[in-house]
Amino acid sequence: MRRPAAVSAMLITGAMAAGALTACAPTSVLGQERCGSSPLEVIPAQAEPGASITLSSPAFECPTAYPDGTTYTFALSQDDRGGSLPLGAADVAEDGSFRTELVIPDDALPGDSYLFVTSGSVFDEPCDDGSCAAYGVNLTVLPATP
Repeated sequence: MRRPAAVSAMLITGAMAAGALTACAPTSVLGQERCGSSPLEVIPAQAEPGASITLSSPAFECPTAYPDGTTYTFALSQDDRGGSLPLGAADVAEDGSFRTELVIPDDALPGDSYLFVTSGSVFDEPCDDGSCAAYGVNLTVLPATP
């Protein structure tokens, strides 16, 4: 799912400062009441191009479950400096938890960025009406050391 630059910029500068947002308005998914995904955590929260980071999320805080075989794909939003860069994918457990290592692309530009789930979250899809919040976390890309 591709988000317009204006939407991504708003997310980065506004509500995202408070931390990760979760899914759309409450409904049921797969016949279950959804509570939204648990917040993402990135370690370290600052990294230079080529560095490895660990992205993870704990299990749902309610009795929700993903279908077996769920996979998230990730991107690094740098809309104010050149758009989004793909980062990779990770398998997600039925309880919504995952842990994966990703590498900051060599062409990532320094500055405040937003690492987000681009697909795989049934809580955010389909969302053609623009009502979904991004599922992601802030990340600062540091200047590359020579």
